[in-house]
Amino acid sequence: MSRPKVDPVAIGLAFVASFLWAAYYPFIVVVPASWDGAVLAFPFLFGALPLLALNAIRGLHGKETSPLSKNFLGMCLLGGAFMALLQLDVILSTRAVGAVLTAIFTLLGDVVAIPLFSFLLWREGASRVLSWKFWLGAAVAAAGALLAIVGGGGDLPLGWRFLALELPIPLLVGAYFALVAQMTQKARIDQVVGPVTLSGFVLSLLFLPLLGGPGQLVAPPAWVYVDLLAVGLTTFFIAPWAFFGAGKRVSIVIPSVVNATIPIFTLLLMVGLLGTAITPLEVLGIPIAFGGAFLAILS
Repeated sequence: MSRPKVDPVAIGLAFVASFLWAAYYPFIVVVPASWDGAVLAFPFLFGALPLLALNAIRGLHGKETSPLSKNFLGMCLLGGAFMALLQLDVILSTRAVGAVLTAIFTLLGDVVAIPLFSFLLWREGASRVLSWKFWLGAAVAAAGALLAIVGGGGDLPLGWRFLALELPIPLLVGAYFALVAQMTQKARIDQVVGPVTLSGFVLSLLFLPLLGGPGQLVAPPAWVYVDLLAVGLTTFFIAPWAFFGAGKRVSIVIPSVVNATIPIFTLLLMVGLLGTAITPLEVLGIPIAFGGAFLAILS
């Protein structure tokens, strides 16, 4: 089996996406829980609009725009459903157990579910998924991130409610990214991610009654809109562009493992922006997580 090539541009894009997705947590923890409906819906809209605008502008210049086939629209709705459910779960989890612990469960989706779903459904990244060195690197990266959690005093408050809230996260992560990555292999990123994210916004409106009702979309103070605009542009516009751009250059398997650094970036951002204390064990976990990610990349 030939060894996959390492693409520095793809690796750089993957780390950009990882950092921007980590920034999601500090952005939302500063917003009071009373505005969780706005936190769920508006970032989808703010992320989808520039993608749809790019798609439209390219259409005006004679380039192909998003297809309108029933199959494509159905996949967009399915991707949007995964997206809306995932963000709802992430918001509820972040409020219940904290940002860093929630990032650990997204880590399981990134490191395990995305590679497995992509391989089982599309045979994507077979050369790495079937390599023991890849899984060793993924395990080391996950161990480093988990060490940061343990070092920070985090624990797993096991119980039926906790498991019902947390266990769907990795499954939704794997399903969303495996689906959209496959779609972007056959079309431009803006052609796919724009409609999918817009679907996520529309479907997220169905969950507003669980988070305080539709009134949350018009009642927040101005600074909340600015905060959520930043979330939308980073988490749902730039980060997906970087992540799926990396996937188009190499394989979705590589940026998914790089996402093992999201909890580490989350920790660093929480320390730098919100003054969260950091312990020696957390510091030790940082190079282990990054080292494992690079080991998987070089497998």
